[in-house]
Amino acid sequence: EPADDAGLPEFKDDPYDPYINPSGAKESSAEPADDTGKPADIPVDAGLKNIDVNALIKTAHQYIGVPYVFGAKPYPQSKVFDCSSFVQYVYGKFGVELPRSSRKQATVGQLVKRTELRKGDLLFFYLPGRYKSNDIVGHVGIYIGNGKMIHSSNKPKDGVQVTDINKAFWKKTYLSARRVVY
Repeated sequence: EPADDAGLPEFKDDPYDPYINPSGAKESSAEPADDTGKPADIPVDAGLKNIDVNALIKTAHQYIGVPYVFGAKPYPQSKVFDCSSFVQYVYGKFGVELPRSSRKQATVGQLVKRTELRKGDLLFFYLPGRYKSNDIVGHVGIYIGNGKMIHSSNKPKDGVQVTDINKAFWKKTYLSARRVVY
């Protein structure tokens, strides 16, 4: 694949993600800083739900291979997912209520930078040609760490799958990331 993503930033893990680095910032003298130089950590009381994010990701993996159908009806009846019904279903198992559509899911939680992703963050993308504007969310996935997401899609395979988001397509179509759990 040609490197047509030149200049697009990589997705990166937040080194202070407690699910990646359990010791977190406690053992470090340098705290992560945002553009203002202030610590970048989102306050615990920011309306986020405290769950076991590793358990959430393990649960999501149990559905790998479940077929993708756009506009899927609820999984218990249909046995299929689209991107947002998959995210809604998995988070729902942990008591986190999310809207049904990826566009509405992109309005909840706290905005996070693509360079400070934590396991369990929601990643939002546009799908070229789906809407008149490439600013409209058309796809959602769950960040699982290490530059990867788990999501329901019809490409490159059909169904729930794990994908490297540092590929050119995902870097180009990325819109935002939101944190709904910690």
